[in-house]
Amino acid sequence: MKSRSIAGIVFFAFTLMLCQTATSSAYTVKLGYIEFPPLFSTDENGKSAGILIDLADKVLTRAGYQWQAESFPTKRMIQKLIDGEIHLWIGLSTIPAFENTTYIGKSKIMEISLRAYSLGKKPLIGKKEDLNGKSLLIMRGYSYGGLIKYIEDRANGVNYTKTDNHVAGFKMLQAGHADYFLDYRMPSETALKEVKIPDLTYSEISSFAVYFVVSQKAPDAKKLLEDLENAYKNMRKAE
Repeated sequence: MKSRSIAGIVFFAFTLMLCQTATSSAYTVKLGYIEFPPLFSTDENGKSAGILIDLADKVLTRAGYQWQAESFPTKRMIQKLIDGEIHLWIGLSTIPAFENTTYIGKSKIMEISLRAYSLGKKPLIGKKEDLNGKSLLIMRGYSYGGLIKYIEDRANGVNYTKTDNHVAGFKMLQAGHADYFLDYRMPSETALKEVKIPDLTYSEISSFAVYFVVSQKAPDAKKLLEDLENAYKNMRKAE
């Protein structure tokens, strides 16, 4: 009789453990993204698309999570991640607001490079100080890995104008609205398929690593990040 009781307790504990494991991945992970083609974009049918959307699908599915993605303007996406309304972002981890509000993965997903585009034979930009006294086009809401603070500091004399999308930025550069357009390589190359600028030149200023960034307010946030990291590593090993 005693052995049956012990067996019953063990069975109950094992069942409870399985239930806890199942419920840990039962909720739908909310992925936030910005319009950053070809990494992130929204297609003509209103569905999320892009290189990192495809990666998210593979990793989250492999980790056993259901997920959904939604596009937001950059500042709103950041705030929603901090507030826990969005659980996951795959991108730059250097945004100051992420400190003490998110958990950052250790796996470097990729690197994206930052370029300063110009027309003709204007001096190339090699470091942030080269922007002093120049006129500049920048993407609204972008932190540029923290460089935005330098740009917006009046002491540096950078005259900047904000634009809402990459294509518009290149058209403004072509029309002479500024000396330089600061943009990332991948979305720039996508935009330049639409805007043809024969005398366009550029220099690469810096590059930034892409990581999994999980809101500390996400359900069981540390486990979510651990599951994503393990799934990503296993996926890479299997390739």
